Amino acid sequence: MEDRASSDTYLSLPDQIAGRLRAEFVNPGTPGTRLPTVVELACRYSVSKHTLTNALELLARKGLLTKRQGRGVFVAEQKTHCRIGILSEVNLLNRRISHHFRALTSALKMDLEHRGYEAHLYVGSAEPSPEPSESPTCPRFWSDALDGKLDGGVIVDVPSMPAWHRRVRACPVPLVGFMTPYTVSVDFDALIGAAVRNLAKQGCRRLGLLAWNRVQPFRRAVAECALCTSDAWIRADLNPGLAGSGWEEFREIWMTAGEKPDGMVILDDMLFYDAQLAMAELGVRVPEELRLVVQTNKGNAPPIRLPVTTIEFDPSEMAEALGDLLVKRLHGELGDQETRTMSFREHPADTHGYPAGPVVRPAAVAAFTRRSKARDERSAIEVST
Repeated sequence: MEDRASSDTYLSLPDQIAGRLRAEFVNPGTPGTRLPTVVELACRYSVSKHTLTNALELLARKGLLTKRQGRGVFVAEQKTHCRIGILSEVNLLNRRISHHFRALTSALKMDLEHRGYEAHLYVGSAEPSPEPSESPTCPRFWSDALDGKLDGGVIVDVPSMPAWHRRVRACPVPLVGFMTPYTVSVDFDALIGAAVRNLAKQGCRRLGLLAWNRVQPFRRAVAECALCTSDAWIRADLNPGLAGSGWEEFREIWMTAGEKPDGMVILDDMLFYDAQLAMAELGVRVPEELRLVVQTNKGNAPPIRLPVTTIEFDPSEMAEALGDLLVKRLHGELGDQETRTMSFREHPADTHGYPAGPVVRPAAVAAFTRRSKARDERSAIEVST
């Protein structure tokens, strides 16, 4: 069956059919009302079953319909002004915090509001630290949950500590996200394997690593590709959120006596942010002396453009997946746990329009370094006062 052409140039056909379904079944219907079958609805609206299924999925994502295995599609229980809290203990205003957290939080709010929920941000003041606090810096999220002011929540980031595990488990409202049984994760083994294979294809034989942990998966991937690495070329013990961590770690690697790596995997955009400055200051020629594969987040442009291969995540995809998990959790459609895995995309250097060879001018590097140090000093002053 061919889909009938749309008369509305601003809405896709599934969106139009979703609007008709909502008007005919959801708005006037009562919770628990069973909809006709996909075949019956497709015939009614003169569209294909594929289009009809997409329309039903749009309404299910908004929490308006619920699918019951083997029984069909039903009008979901609707709550007036369903309030969802989005919690980030980490201080999103700190410029050292990865773009990932800010982008994910923003995308989550938009996604939940698109589904018809009332989304509220709860942002703490926690800063990167080797000894994070066991006490919340945003206690209002937990008090609102206890007082019945929230119907559910998404945890973007909290300290990974036993006290926080207990706090999350004891929360009286359904939660998804970090430190819950319902989360979206990154397959770092697959990511690191892809990065190492990419460098091998580029002809690299001696590989280094800048990361926060992830050393063993890196060593395994290097061994599987019959390449070599060295303890002197691996730095994975500094929090990327600490100012200058990538700068310091790259300098330690590059200034080590003896042979240097000809390829490097960098598993954090903030580490790359700092490492670029060290590369420019040390006169490292990219890609002639060193080829790079860098994990990045979509929409986060580096301060200095280098010809590197990127492995990119899209925070909006993670937000959508977390939104799906939350809707199902609120409707009691999940089991004891569910984990979804984020996809990633490899972008060769030439797709970014980078020219071959060095692209950094010393004067520009010096100016950027001065600005960065000045901002760090102002931040230190503000924190101390």
